[in-house]
Amino acid sequence: MTDHSPTTTQIDAQHLTGVELAPDGSSFALHGVDQDGAGWSLDLPSASLQQLILTLPNLAVKAMRAQHNDDTLRIVYPACSTTVELASDARTFILTLWAEGGFHVSFGLSAEQCETVGDSPRVAESMMHRVARPS
Repeated sequence: MTDHSPTTTQIDAQHLTGVELAPDGSSFALHGVDQDGAGWSLDLPSASLQQLILTLPNLAVKAMRAQHNDDTLRIVYPACSTTVELASDARTFILTLWAEGGFHVSFGLSAEQCETVGDSPRVAESMMHRVARPS
């Protein structure tokens, strides 16, 4: 029987040196240096960006929690600004949070979710008062 499994090439990367987007947006490349100082490049189709965007934040949190042996840790970015827009369906609100350096993320929220977000500071303050009270 012939083995038809794909050959795996392992790169022991030391660090990333850059990211490059194809002029037509169809692909991107990650560039880096391996342990021996040799350069490497990984070319991927742009369709895989969404998969990476959804996978990497969870992976980063898992790595941090494992490194510090603390399951309560989170990666937190201070929000520099926020915007709320009404989507074209006229029912969904788009909440965009901006951090320094241009990083931003957008979420589609219902009106009920917007109310929950808007009420969060009051709820948090109430929780703090309950925790701070002596028994």
